[in-house]
Amino acid sequence: MLITQEEIARAVEQFLKKGEVSWAWLGVETLPVNRTLAKVLKLPQAEGLLVTKVYSGSPAARVGLRGGENLQALGHRIYRLGGDVLLKLNDWPLRTPEELFHLVLSKSPGERVKLEIWRRGKKRYIAVKLSRRPER
Repeated sequence: MLITQEEIARAVEQFLKKGEVSWAWLGVETLPVNRTLAKVLKLPQAEGLLVTKVYSGSPAARVGLRGGENLQALGHRIYRLGGDVLLKLNDWPLRTPEELFHLVLSKSPGERVKLEIWRRGKKRYIAVKLSRRPER
């Protein structure tokens, strides 16, 4: 995913002040929810991001977010179902993985965010303390 000019400017400012750049990290992989997924997952509307993977040791793992484990063919695609659906981050509706990526990058490591999620037919709210994105 490409980073925006605002994110680059923030990184340059951070580098000039501290001599390094730290990016916030949640630690999930997601897919946008479409109508087919919404129907299968029994969501009230076709919105949100299906969590397909939660990285071990990530902030998402520490608060118990769940990634999909059950492979299921829907139409011409195979999905990893059974994971949480992220609906909002700090009251901001989530529609694409890129949106989540940029919202998390706009935060600092150590900052807390509030996630609204859908799990087993119910909305839940989880506070997550973001950590520093690991080096690759």
